[in-house]
Amino acid sequence: MGKPKKAFRNKGIDIAAWENDRGGVSFTFRKTYKNKETGEYKETKYLFANDLKDLRDLITEVLTWNETLADRTEHKYAAAANGAEAMAAKIASRADVKFEDDEDQIPF
Repeated sequence: MGKPKKAFRNKGIDIAAWENDRGGVSFTFRKTYKNKETGEYKETKYLFANDLKDLRDLITEVLTWNETLADRTEHKYAAAANGAEAMAAKIASRADVKFEDDEDQIPF
């Protein structure tokens, strides 16, 4: 599996942002802890009440990042669309063909 697009961490809780094939983002989360007896790090799906506050803070951070990402993506697509329109206008200005809006320009 590849690396996440972005990773967030707060007190043993991780949220990873993954880019999917369609250009969207999905998220996974996990909680890790250190086993006091073995010193080994483990994962759990259980959260304590105090973990929920940490998770809420982390989700707020992730949502802010995701909104910023969405804004950047919209800006990128808008810039690309403007660039495409400018290129089409440039090509049309070099063409000898002139069309009028209310006439059929089909040559037959």
